[in-house]
Amino acid sequence: MKRVFFTTFLLFVAGLTTLTAQVLTMQDGTPARLRLNRTVSSATAHEGDVVDFEVTEPVVVQGMVAIPKGSLAFGHVSKVEPKRRFGRAGELEISVDSVRLGDGGTATLRATSQEGENQMHGGRLAATVAASPVLVWVKGKNVQFERGVEITAYIRGNIPVDETRLRERYRGTVPPTESVQSSGTASVLTNRDIIQMKNAGLSDDVILAKIRTSEADFRTGTQDLIDLKAVGVSDPIIQAMVQKARR
Repeated sequence: MKRVFFTTFLLFVAGLTTLTAQVLTMQDGTPARLRLNRTVSSATAHEGDVVDFEVTEPVVVQGMVAIPKGSLAFGHVSKVEPKRRFGRAGELEISVDSVRLGDGGTATLRATSQEGENQMHGGRLAATVAASPVLVWVKGKNVQFERGVEITAYIRGNIPVDETRLRERYRGTVPPTESVQSSGTASVLTNRDIIQMKNAGLSDDVILAKIRTSEADFRTGTQDLIDLKAVGVSDPIIQAMVQKARR
C-alpha cells in the first residue's frame, strides 16, 4: 500500500513539474527593440492611424525565444499637427501599444522600464518615437519619422508565454532557443512580408501573384487577421493568405 502511495505521489509531482515547464513568464519591464516599418509624416498622418513595427532582436526567456526577431508590433498616431501658418512647425507623436508573442499571444508595451516612471500627460504610458529638436522646431517644416527608426519599448506586466505552443510552432524548422525566425528564409512568405509589400505601395495584383507562386508560413488566427486589416491589407489578400495557410 505504501509503495502504491509513493508511486502515485511521484507521478503527481512529475505531472506538476511538466505543467510548470509548459508556461514561461516574461517579466515586467523586459525590453523589446523595435523598428518602424514605414515612414510617417505629420503632413499626411491622422490621430488614431495604426502604425506597424517589427522586432529587431529576439526576446529570450529562460532559453526560449518568446518574441522572435521579425515579430510584429503595433502602435498608433497619438498626436499630429501639420505645419501651420506663420512658420509654426508640425507635431507628431507615435505610441507603441503591443507586440505579438511567439506563442500567438499579445503583450502590451510601455515607454519606460518601470511602471510610473516619467509618466506622460493623462497617465498614458506608451513607447513614443521622439523627434530631435531640429526636426520639431525648424520653421515651416512637417515632422517625419523615416522608415527604419528604432526604439526600445518595455513589456507591461508579467506575461505568461506558452512553452508548448512555442515548441509546436518551431517544430521541424528552427529550434526555439535560436535567435532566428522562419521568415528569415527568403523563399518563405510571412505576414510581415505581406505588410511590408503593402507599405511599399505594391498593388494587390502583384502581392496576390507573389502569394500564389511562393511557399508561405502565414499566421491566420483571429488576432492575426485583425492585425492585417488594421494596417490596411485588403480582403482579397487576406483571403488568399487564409487559403494558402490551409494547404
